[in-house]
Amino acid sequence: MSLENLYSNRPLPPDDILKQANERIFHHEEVMAGRIGVRLIGIYPGLGVEVQDRTVKMYAYVRAIEDKVDNGNSPEMASKIVQRELEVIKRYADSLKIEDNPDFPHAVLLPLSLEGLETGKKNSILSSMEEIIQGITWDLEAVGIGGPLDDEKLRKRHLYASMSGFQIFSKLFFDRELGGKGNDHVEELFRTWVRYDALVDLEEDLRSGLVLFYQSELDDSGITLEKGKPVPPEFERLFSRLKPAIIVELLKRAKFISETSLPEPFTSALKLYFITRVLKLMRTRYPKKPIIFSENTYGQVNAEYASRSGAERGGYAY
Repeated sequence: MSLENLYSNRPLPPDDILKQANERIFHHEEVMAGRIGVRLIGIYPGLGVEVQDRTVKMYAYVRAIEDKVDNGNSPEMASKIVQRELEVIKRYADSLKIEDNPDFPHAVLLPLSLEGLETGKKNSILSSMEEIIQGITWDLEAVGIGGPLDDEKLRKRHLYASMSGFQIFSKLFFDRELGGKGNDHVEELFRTWVRYDALVDLEEDLRSGLVLFYQSELDDSGITLEKGKPVPPEFERLFSRLKPAIIVELLKRAKFISETSLPEPFTSALKLYFITRVLKLMRTRYPKKPIIFSENTYGQVNAEYASRSGAERGGYAY
């Protein structure tokens, strides 16, 4: 299929989008495991350059959407983009043709990454991608309300932000389901990994107005957050309390990656990866400079956004 046939009333996608995707992943991606991983995919037996190219496009697509949340864009605009992507993903099961999206030109990366895949594999990947994007809509909801999601939704969000991505790569690389859904050991490993990430990215998240901790944890620490105001000193105590607990949990749970369907040597490599996250978290310190909560979005339209119902903000699933 030629590229122009992937589009409705649209010329070939701009080459700079594809170049940006490769530049970002191979040269500017801040997560070292991501940079190393995509290079290894290209040379690993049974994977190779084609799978590497699909992986780069999918990874860059998700990163571009996450940027809409993290980089101080208005929640209204970011919500518009991710809601449109959710709608389009549902249509991709029938056809990869898409319409122009001037608000989010990186949208072209997802259908390009899926071109030529067998239908079952494509639809499995789309289902997991839908979960990832749904999780991002919940992040936007949290930014809008200026506080954490309810516990049930936050627990589900943590799985969508981690396990769904691994499911995509399991299907793309090995044409098998990841497994582990409903397995408490596996699910808690992935949730713990996300909670590790929430501590490492604490400053960036709080400046964006994103709170990835449970309400009970904030309440127990006496923390009240207000947009445009300094994060209270009690947050440092919460950080200091959670850090050793998450370190212990990562060490304890890393072995349970073997209860997924991923083959060796990937399970051993991932177990080692999770253990190295312990070392990174041990080196992570609470920010010295004062953090202004939601300073990246405060003063934009999020006050209006937060006052609306879920349906008016774009119909978030609950």
